[in-house]
Amino acid sequence: MIDSCMYIDWMKQGINPVERLAPRHTEMISCGIIDLEVIRGITHPAVKQYLIDYFDILPQVPLSNGILQSATELAWNLDRKEIVLPSTDLIIAACVLKAGATIITRDQHFSRIPGIQVSEDL
Repeated sequence: MIDSCMYIDWMKQGINPVERLAPRHTEMISCGIIDLEVIRGITHPAVKQYLIDYFDILPQVPLSNGILQSATELAWNLDRKEIVLPSTDLIIAACVLKAGATIITRDQHFSRIPGIQVSEDL
């Protein structure tokens, strides 16, 4: 699963994330929170639709009540350890755990979540 920060960084560098991920497209999954975080910052309608179309073909981890309960449990356990992370990252983490995936990210929050496999590279 590619975290939104990766898509955003690539676009800031002028890299088309869809083309960047094309060689490994069949290995990719996403979730609605990542899609939302990427799409919300797009200003050009054609680029917005291009990325929506891309996310539509990726398998999605559904944002179910179970995912939200898992994110809540992660938040509660981490908060007790004085590790307070953004709710969106906790929801993404719950999706990653549910899928048994690795999160590709530069966001250090994920390395603080037990059981999450984190990589900075594809």
